[in-house]
Amino acid sequence: MNWQACRYLSLGGVHREKQGEPYTLPLALDGYLKSNPQTKTLILCLDSDETGQTAAAEIQSALKYTQIVCIVQPPHGVKDYNELLMQKKGLENRVKTRGAKTAAPVR
Repeated sequence: MNWQACRYLSLGGVHREKQGEPYTLPLALDGYLKSNPQTKTLILCLDSDETGQTAAAEIQSALKYTQIVCIVQPPHGVKDYNELLMQKKGLENRVKTRGAKTAAPVR
């Protein structure tokens, strides 16, 4: 798949409003799918922790009766894709806060 031909959407976090209530798609995803009904495939790159993988399963379940194919692709060995990117760039265990001149070690 050509990554440049893909569209990327940040969900801005995923959570369930109340336990026991029916699951609803995150607003950003719901809006995107309504605006782009031609969507055929979703690659869910959510966090690899329990919350991220539960959300991925719920999104898959919510879309199972549609024509959309959902592929779950969590990052391996790290919590999220930002952590993976930092690791590949050699920036792990360091974070630069807004206004700081240099990155400080994470404690």
